[in-house]
Amino acid sequence: MTGLSKITDKILEEARQDAAARLSQADRECSAISAEYAGKADKIRNDIFERARNEAAGIVSRAKSTENMEKRNTQLAAKSRMIELAYETAKKQIADLPEERMLSFLVMLLCAAVAQRAEAEETSLRLYGTDESAEVYEVILNSRDAQRYGARLLPELAKKVQGAAQKTIAAKLKLFARTVDIDGGLILRCDDVEINCSLSSIFNTVRPKTERKVGEILFPEKKG
Repeated sequence: MTGLSKITDKILEEARQDAAARLSQADRECSAISAEYAGKADKIRNDIFERARNEAAGIVSRAKSTENMEKRNTQLAAKSRMIELAYETAKKQIADLPEERMLSFLVMLLCAAVAQRAEAEETSLRLYGTDESAEVYEVILNSRDAQRYGARLLPELAKKVQGAAQKTIAAKLKLFARTVDIDGGLILRCDDVEINCSLSSIFNTVRPKTERKVGEILFPEKKG
């Protein structure tokens, strides 16, 4: 082997060794990279799985919450409707009272309205020296009650009023010629002032004070 051949062989051998070393290093680096990305892939996969599981749990929780909310809303709507029916039933029962009891009821309402008006006039006169009495006081009924009780209402009222102021108003009371579209009760008109004693007005006043009690009666809490 000539010197040139030896040198060539030496260079080739070193090149092969260098190549082998580089290949080995590349393999190690590839393995390391593969391992790193395999770990990253596992982490990504686990993260995705955990996020999906959390989202699924959230969906289930929201579904249950929505279901519970809908259930509560349905129950509240049902309770509200039953309370509404209770008041509607009570109003209808009053409107359908037997004639003598209805007459007594109307007299009671008119007597209360007259007393209220008399007190307002007395207060105005005492505090401000202003006479707010009217020339005529009119009681207004719906058509059914006007036909049934119009002729008897004022004479019955005269038996019930007390005090000079109330009696003065009662003496000036007249049944208004036209009827009004109310569900029952009456309206006392004094010039441009009206005291509304219709059933709807009465129930609107009474309901906020009684609705809680009505609910407790309809839906008693279970003990134990």
